[in-house]
Amino acid sequence: MEATLKINIKEAALGVEKTFGFQGRSQQIAVKIPRGIEPGEKIRLKGKGEESLSGGEPGDLILIIEIEPFLNMTLHGLDIHTKLDIYPWDAYLGCKKTIKAFEGDLIVTIPPLIQTGKKIRLLNKGYKNRKGKQGHIFVEINIMNPSHMDQTIKEHYEALYDYYNSK
Repeated sequence: MEATLKINIKEAALGVEKTFGFQGRSQQIAVKIPRGIEPGEKIRLKGKGEESLSGGEPGDLILIIEIEPFLNMTLHGLDIHTKLDIYPWDAYLGCKKTIKAFEGDLIVTIPPLIQTGKKIRLLNKGYKNRKGKQGHIFVEINIMNPSHMDQTIKEHYEALYDYYNSK
């Protein structure tokens, strides 16, 4: 018997023990997902499949792993793609920002004059498979305005507007 088991990127990256059930079965099944498993890999659970029609031992259950996004991270091969919101002044001046990673925070250096949609690659910080091969993290930049507008911010934006529209 084959079934798909959906786990998120973090669970796949760090390894996890999952308990799940099947429709029509009262028994819960526990499975240990090894760290670094990749999409499409299979895990065989001996004797956890369908009952034998002839009264013999139950068959095996084959779990096919499907890896889903976690927070704003998606997996593409061994590369992790994520997005980072920054303010216009951070984009213009450049800055350092912290992003969450599975095994700790990472510092992303934002170069000056970056534009929305540009990607920053963090070498060898992506998903690591069971063979030890590791991908990269690609951080896509999204420039956003503050969610509130006070008089000082408004005056600065108006000054920028006047400056760029006077040329």
